[in-house]
Amino acid sequence: MLSPDDIDRAGDMVAAVYSDIEAKMLDRLVAALLSGGPLDSMDMTALVLLYQTCAPELQKIMDDNRGAVDEEARKAVEHYLRLSDEDDVRRLGGGEPMWPRQVEATVAGVAEILARDNLQMMEGAKQAFLQASAEAVTQVNAGALTREQALHRAVRRLEREGVPIVTYQNRETGRVTVRNKADVAVRRHVRSQIAQDGARMALDRMSALDVALVEVSSHAGARPSHAAWQGRCYSLKGAATVDGTFYPDFYSSTGYGSVSGLLGANCRHSFGPYRHGAPRRYEAEPEHASGLPGGEVYELEQRQRLVERRIREAKRELRGARQAYDALGTDESLAECLKAKKALARRQESMRKLVRDANAKARPGTSVLHRRPYREWAGDMPKAQVPKRTRHGEERMRGRGVTDEQAANAILEPLRRDPATVDGQGRRAQKCIGAEATVVLNPDTREIITAYPTKSRLRRKYGADEEA
Repeated sequence: MLSPDDIDRAGDMVAAVYSDIEAKMLDRLVAALLSGGPLDSMDMTALVLLYQTCAPELQKIMDDNRGAVDEEARKAVEHYLRLSDEDDVRRLGGGEPMWPRQVEATVAGVAEILARDNLQMMEGAKQAFLQASAEAVTQVNAGALTREQALHRAVRRLEREGVPIVTYQNRETGRVTVRNKADVAVRRHVRSQIAQDGARMALDRMSALDVALVEVSSHAGARPSHAAWQGRCYSLKGAATVDGTFYPDFYSSTGYGSVSGLLGANCRHSFGPYRHGAPRRYEAEPEHASGLPGGEVYELEQRQRLVERRIREAKRELRGARQAYDALGTDESLAECLKAKKALARRQESMRKLVRDANAKARPGTSVLHRRPYREWAGDMPKAQVPKRTRHGEERMRGRGVTDEQAANAILEPLRRDPATVDGQGRRAQKCIGAEATVVLNPDTREIITAYPTKSRLRRKYGADEEA
């Protein structure tokens, strides 16, 4: 079984790559818009032709990043399927690993989903460009804006709205009901595929061992319909009573397999095998470590997601404003650039304040929020890869639940990087304290020696709750 936090993080690094792809695509669209000629002499046909000139380059951006997408997807699949399977084995008291046999099928499933997302991303880029540029042409022809004013507005709209992906569409009417940004849709799709395949793997293991009971995970701030069944144990074979303990039917109680039920849309719950009388890991009404009510924690987390999106938008708008200034070189374009820079600074300060104020409410020694830099990336994703690990380092990362992205953040964006030290045997080591993990590596070979989750007191001490 994967924990709610595991499921929440499962698609983050693949989504970060797509955020980088989106930023590059928008750069190309903005360049086309800025070099497209007089707006007052263009019609929709001219705009479509203008888009077609850059479409091959957009496809090349997708193709050039395919390797990075595949790599991050495989790493996520391997890591989280292993975590899920190892938890199931512990719950059952032993067993052979199943996750290595599941990896290829899940990787293929993720690849199929991402292929559909890629097609929709290309169409989304086209529609975003045509809508922004058509509005600019209309404003200029109506005399409402000058050419430069219309260009700045179009650039802002392109960068702010980004490249959308149609996530849900009514099959009968064809009407789009949900449209998400590319990185948001990809994150959801990847984590859903991994979580659902991990659950199916658990069901296969339980079927082979004739285990009929499951425990469902729980988390603070669950939506009311999910709070009704989270943190409880159920029977896979219909309602059953064992030694006086009643176990409701799993499928009818949780809605497993439906969009609105367990492991459905935006669900972070999962389930794993349970032996009657064994200690329970989850509670029906869990208390957050901070001591804050679950509803308040949920609202704070949702506010953080909103500010993360606004920071990504502001970063894209600043990139567009800089492109416009480079192309136009006017005082007006410089003013737009400075305005975009200030907007980004305000939103980053808003994030620092949100995290600081939220954690001030928490119990001593705990926190509610901390920043995740990779959820704020928008064309500024670090290019360095996670260093190789020694065998000991790999075992420590796996045993302590440290993910590749957490280790990468510790190395690329540490809260504190200690000077290298030398032990009595002449071995060198350097500690990098990150927001979520602390990594000790060999400064000469750059191999990870050991890693472990960063303690909350160190996050507070070095400002993880304020700085990204």
